[in-house]
Amino acid sequence: MIERLLERVASGDERAFEELYRLTAEKIWFYIYRLCGDREKTEDIMMETYLEIWRSAKNFEGRSQALVWMYSIARHLTFKTLRRERRHEEVEYEETAGGQNPVEESMERERFRLLARALKRLPLTHREVLDLVFFHGLRYEEVAQLLNIPVNTVKTRVFHAKKKLRKILEEMGVRREDVL
Repeated sequence: MIERLLERVASGDERAFEELYRLTAEKIWFYIYRLCGDREKTEDIMMETYLEIWRSAKNFEGRSQALVWMYSIARHLTFKTLRRERRHEEVEYEETAGGQNPVEESMERERFRLLARALKRLPLTHREVLDLVFFHGLRYEEVAQLLNIPVNTVKTRVFHAKKKLRKILEEMGVRREDVL
């Protein structure tokens, strides 16, 4: 579906672009946000990302899934912004919670806060692969293609990231089942 929309965008179809945005913006927004940790910066990078998608749609060759291609544009622009600011390791996570009852919402916020604090302590390379695999549901092959690294490197990073995350949670006095 996204691939077909991208083909239509490549031919200048504005309605297809609106539909593509509607279907993908939330995923792209959260990916950028988890990398940079700032809502305002995320909004700026989102605009740049979709402008670049509009301009580059004709260059999409289909060697990867369209969404993975879009993530790669978002990633490139996010790192370009972070490099300008020299803030790779200073990511701040903000709390987000769904609309449950107040007790569940409070517990959800606390779980998110604990997990965000633990994730923040991971190196960016580990945080990124966990985000792509577990929050965005990409397969290892797709992550490898996006990051331009071998699949085994993705597997190794995920393995070490999970191991470090368990250790960090343990150091924080948090049981894994309390946050996952």
